[in-house]
Amino acid sequence: MKLSKKFFANLISLVFNPFLFIYLTIFFNFNKVFTFDSTYKYIFFVVTVAILMLVYLLNTLQIKDHALILHSLNRKDRDNYYLICIFLMSFIVLFTNSFTLNQFKSILLFFVFYCGMMFLVNHNIDKVSMHVSAFVIFIVTFIHRVSYIGFTFFLFLPLLFWARIYLRKHTLFQLYLGLFVGLLTGIFILLL
Repeated sequence: MKLSKKFFANLISLVFNPFLFIYLTIFFNFNKVFTFDSTYKYIFFVVTVAILMLVYLLNTLQIKDHALILHSLNRKDRDNYYLICIFLMSFIVLFTNSFTLNQFKSILLFFVFYCGMMFLVNHNIDKVSMHVSAFVIFIVTFIHRVSYIGFTFFLFLPLLFWARIYLRKHTLFQLYLGLFVGLLTGIFILLL
């Protein structure tokens, strides 16, 4: 059986799933700063997974007889998706303002900033690659929190760029926009 380039491009896109790298970013960024007991860690984990599932469900809802999948949306529909995420996460930040779970608040602020950046760039410039931006955020976080060996992860970016262009999901400019948003968001996370 001969494997095609399209198969490998799809496999690369699947391996570099943005939701996976957003979760890994949260894990590596906030794992070393835990100061609560195991009960709070459990609550933190459950709430984090619930937020990620909410974002994922918003991404896969059925709207207008087609799946709301980010790569198939036009810019206006992507804007609506990011605005919904910003609204929900901002509401949760305001609602939890009296709680002492600082890591939880930081994660919500990360989501608000990331979705806000995605919205602004998508709305005013061009479609942004969520695959690239989420991967770059993960790399920046990994380098800062775990090891400088994370710099080697940048070697995978050309492979991801090739896959997204080969599948005709993005242009080179859109991939560089994802790189830009990822770097800015990664730096924002380091300041939290």
